[in-house]
Amino acid sequence: ALALIKNKSWQKLSAVFFLNICVGIILLSNLVNLTTNAGFDIEVAITLVGISGIFNGAGRIIFASAADYFGRLRTLKTAFLLQIFCAGLLFFNWQIGVLGIISIYGAGFALMPGICKEIFDDGTSAYSLLLSWWGIAGIFAPLIFLNFPHIEILILTSCIIFIISLTIRDTNFKAA
Repeated sequence: ALALIKNKSWQKLSAVFFLNICVGIILLSNLVNLTTNAGFDIEVAITLVGISGIFNGAGRIIFASAADYFGRLRTLKTAFLLQIFCAGLLFFNWQIGVLGIISIYGAGFALMPGICKEIFDDGTSAYSLLLSWWGIAGIFAPLIFLNFPHIEILILTSCIIFIISLTIRDTNFKAA
């Protein structure tokens, strides 16, 4: 496990997984308030929460299916590029931006097990350790939003995720 933790690819995957989870948690946990603050009625906000669950699941299915044709890592990088676009949409079409980001939040979960299997000799251990970042994100995402309570943090974080993802290489790592 120590050799895995020291591996640059695992560190980068951990960073993008953590940040993607933070974006999803920030958005999902504050969706009603953010939507009403964007000028929508409470009924629209509550409906958007329900629909977002469908888009989360759809993102997992659609991006996992796309990965079968285009490769998992390439699909993940494309998803993160789309996340920047969707985050920008929040200023122009709130609902589409939210549903896009939630779909990509789902994509991260769908693609990471396969990416770990492709890049690392023992994909199960790599993914098991990677899931630790989900728990950590559950603690830190609310703290991040508490200190930066604006949707701009979602755009900035989305850009950081994409930039880091560009540096992840699809080379197999064999533990010593």
